[in-house]
Amino acid sequence: MSDKKHFDLIVNIPLEEELNAFLNVFDNKENCSNDSQYRCTDHTSTGVTMLVVVQDEMGKSSASNSATEALNEFSCDLLICLGIAGGLSKDLKLGDVCYSGNVLDVNDNA
Repeated sequence: MSDKKHFDLIVNIPLEEELNAFLNVFDNKENCSNDSQYRCTDHTSTGVTMLVVVQDEMGKSSASNSATEALNEFSCDLLICLGIAGGLSKDLKLGDVCYSGNVLDVNDNA
């Protein structure tokens, strides 16, 4: 059994705009930030516990690094990465859900 603090969800968010939209829906309960990463806990009305993690910049590598850092300290049932597809199509809006079998990251593949 792990001695890590457990959350139902860890939500990985790349941009401040996306974080602000997310926090408009959920209440920020506790600051769990460390020296390199902004993190806060959120709770839903159904009792689901979430750790919100903010990436240091956009991109696939940053998302991976951010998620890895959070998972080194915390455990979860599901990790969700938000906001990584905004440049796919002009008809995507904040809150839309999309799926892709392949993701090419212009930051990593430049």
